Amino acid sequence: MFKDINIKKFRGINALTIKDFKRINLFVGKNNCGKTSILEAILLLTGASNPEMPMRINALRELTNIDENFWLSIFNNMSSDRVINLDASLDSPEEKRFLTIKATKTQTMQDTSLQHKSILNETGLIKDNSLRTDLDINGLDLDFKLIKGSKNKETKQLKSSIFMDNRGVKFKVPDNYMEQRKAIFHKSTTLHSELAKKFDNIQIAKGTRQIVDILKKFDPSIENIMLGSDNKIYCDVGIERLIPINLLGDGILKVLSIITAVSNLKNGFLCIDEIENGLHYSAQQIIWDAIFTTANAFNVQIFATTHSMECVQAYVSSTPEDFKTNDDIRLFRIEKGNSDHIAIDYNYQYLAESIDSNWEIR
Repeated sequence: MFKDINIKKFRGINALTIKDFKRINLFVGKNNCGKTSILEAILLLTGASNPEMPMRINALRELTNIDENFWLSIFNNMSSDRVINLDASLDSPEEKRFLTIKATKTQTMQDTSLQHKSILNETGLIKDNSLRTDLDINGLDLDFKLIKGSKNKETKQLKSSIFMDNRGVKFKVPDNYMEQRKAIFHKSTTLHSELAKKFDNIQIAKGTRQIVDILKKFDPSIENIMLGSDNKIYCDVGIERLIPINLLGDGILKVLSIITAVSNLKNGFLCIDEIENGLHYSAQQIIWDAIFTTANAFNVQIFATTHSMECVQAYVSSTPEDFKTNDDIRLFRIEKGNSDHIAIDYNYQYLAESIDSNWEIR
């Protein structure tokens, strides 16, 4: 599991340190305070040797047009002169991860004759200035350092890159390295991403009954679910025909997609952006119950964001006794200062007392 993270010069975050991550972590804060960027930084660090990751996090924000702004969007203040530095400590097994991301630039000659035909030089003579050398951003270089163990330390340093040439986007990946960490980023626009494939893995492992039991808490008419020959998930609700589960609404789909993601992520990490989206407030405790149960069963660490006070209340009221005893939940309120960000952490007891006292913790 992640124990802490340091984020520098990434997206809207100039600098932020978060310590003492737990099994289930929830981020709150005002709009544009960096909650989603924290999830993206975690995702980058779990796939730090993969140069496709910056493209994937931009695609999650629906940034798909690859131009200069595409590359600049991951840098603080959209400045390519800033270098992104991410690092984190993890345990089981113990390791430290460092990722540095820099913009790569190429020299190009720009014809500016339509803008500046000429200028006067220092001696007063006319000098043609129709050609100018510029630096164009055409990609990113990623430097990844991995340190494993506390005593007999094993260190790996890996370089990768992503860049544009006249044939399109190209990647350079490190040789002889296979990433052991697994992570999924979940948001409303990725709700159906590989859902059938993930559910099929559960079905093969005979885990369908557990999924059905959770879904029945939302809709008691659900008797069974199964994957059809058309690669769609169908539901038995006691009528003559099976029906596509999509007909039961986005809430059921969201629950199913989160549960299947956790079930396919053994020993991995799940990032959920705006977890309350698509869920009625009365259903939020059920989804938290499901997350606590499945995260423990599959040893998955959860990172989620929310704007909803009802979601925070459901998070607290759903916390099982063993999570309270083991101090295994954290809420972090992210605040944006004049330059750096800060994270204010709440353990279960402080969080419960804050809610009872009607303190505004978002």
